[in-house]
Amino acid sequence: MARSRIIAAMAALAGAALVAAAVAVAVPAQAAGGIGATFAKDSDWGSGYSAHYTITNGSSSPISSWTVGFTLATGLGVTSFWDATFAGSTGQITAVNKSYNGTVAPRPPA
Repeated sequence: MARSRIIAAMAALAGAALVAAAVAVAVPAQAAGGIGATFAKDSDWGSGYSAHYTITNGSSSPISSWTVGFTLATGLGVTSFWDATFAGSTGQITAVNKSYNGTVAPRPPA
C-alpha cells in the first residue's frame, strides 16, 4: 500500500477553523527522500471536526515506521486518533504509527 491513513478526530474548543500551523514527518534516515504527509478535513460540525493525514512515500524504498508532528492553533485540541498513538492534546502534537500500519511502500514511478 503506497499510503497509510491516519484518522484524527479533533475538537475545536473555541470554534477555531484552522488546524495545523506546521507539519513534520520523521522516518528512518535511509528512506527520508520524498516522504510526506497531507492534511485533510473530513467533516465539520461547528464545535469540532474529523480530519486525517495521509502519509506518502515517494522514495525508492519502503519505510517501516513514521512519526507526524504538527502544531494546533490556539483553542484546538485532539480528542482521539484511530490509526496512530499520540502525545499531547493541545499545542504540539506527535503521532506515531501503530504496529499494523508503520510500513509504507514506495510510490510506483510515474
